[in-house]
Amino acid sequence: TDHDAEPNAADAAIPEAVDVDVAVDSEAGDNVLAQVDVKGHKIQDSPGSLRGQQFKGAGGHVMANEGQIVLELLAPLEDGQHNAVDVCWQIADVCRPLLSVSNICDKAQHTFTFDAKKAVVRDVKGRIVCVFQRKGNLYIGRMKVRNPSHPSFGGQGK
Repeated sequence: TDHDAEPNAADAAIPEAVDVDVAVDSEAGDNVLAQVDVKGHKIQDSPGSLRGQQFKGAGGHVMANEGQIVLELLAPLEDGQHNAVDVCWQIADVCRPLLSVSNICDKAQHTFTFDAKKAVVRDVKGRIVCVFQRKGNLYIGRMKVRNPSHPSFGGQGK
């Protein structure tokens, strides 16, 4: 028999995507996440990491730019659906992934609207790209990221 054609029970237990909670940050100058948030994904050198760029955290501590990655994310919408978006992230030792409001508004030309319950990102045509739910004083979006350990994973970004 051809054992390669049989389904592997271990593969079935590996999720196709992993959840990553991303916080909207109006103070962040760039989209930043830690390498631990994207285990198994290939990090590439970035112009900032090559020149020794550092990020300053909210508490004043300094973190090295460790490179960058483009991830295809499934971003949450209000109706339980998800929208596929590509986001370029800088890698640094942050405590949670931070999505830069200014970066998204400037580079992607999207708009953010905030209220007491949520933050909504819209594209230039007014279509909803992503919705972040307010949790305490943060607006959090639970993104789905392709799992590089899953057998169907063929790469990241576009």
